[in-house]
Amino acid sequence: MRGVIVSTLVLVFFLGVAGAGAGTIFAAAATEPRALFDGKSLDGWTVVTDPDKDASVTWSVRDSVIACAGKPRGYLRTNESYENYRLRLQWRWPEKPGNSGVFVHGSTADKVWPHCYEAQLAAGNAGEIRANGGAKFREESKPEDKSMPKLGDSSERTAGEWNDYEIVARGGEVVLSVNGVRQNALTNAALRSGWIALQSEGAPIEFRAISIEPLPAEGTGRPTAVPPATTMERPDGPKKKAPTP
Repeated sequence: MRGVIVSTLVLVFFLGVAGAGAGTIFAAAATEPRALFDGKSLDGWTVVTDPDKDASVTWSVRDSVIACAGKPRGYLRTNESYENYRLRLQWRWPEKPGNSGVFVHGSTADKVWPHCYEAQLAAGNAGEIRANGGAKFREESKPEDKSMPKLGDSSERTAGEWNDYEIVARGGEVVLSVNGVRQNALTNAALRSGWIALQSEGAPIEFRAISIEPLPAEGTGRPTAVPPATTMERPDGPKKKAPTP
């Protein structure tokens, strides 16, 4: 998309088995969790930011942690797309708590903000689900329906402590749990597959222990596969390189 800066990092290897097409995400034989972050680099991820903004210092890796400076606005997304999975990650606020999120089911051209669901991380509101970039919760949802409030009181830990996020996306369901507490459940979702992203939205935040586990598709008893998301590059000039940690 014109005006959107996308930094493409090294593409991680695809999982494949005999009979599976190139770029298969969860082939039938892949049933174990795997890391989405290798703890050393941002290989397999792409940086997207506001037009004409410099994201060279927004994302970095240190001590097996992805550190986000919070500015400029944007996100760090996987180069692969997924469906039917359990995503686990940890996050914390190293300074004053602020705003961020985890995007799932992203599938269209990169922009700020993309067409996806957001598992909210705004301090005190982790567990809300938002529909971003024109996405709908359900096919019949009204355009103004953009938020599904969390189910209960905040289950987040004190700033500086690590929190656990579990996001289960299976068929038409998206279920969020914060530190073991179920905080939201979307059913009959309009979006069911796509890339995953971490959001930069104003405040420093850190992520670690990011893993994905394939889940059986509804009624099949085995994992399914979708093709990878297309990596978009800025059409009006060379892509910018992400910083080397």
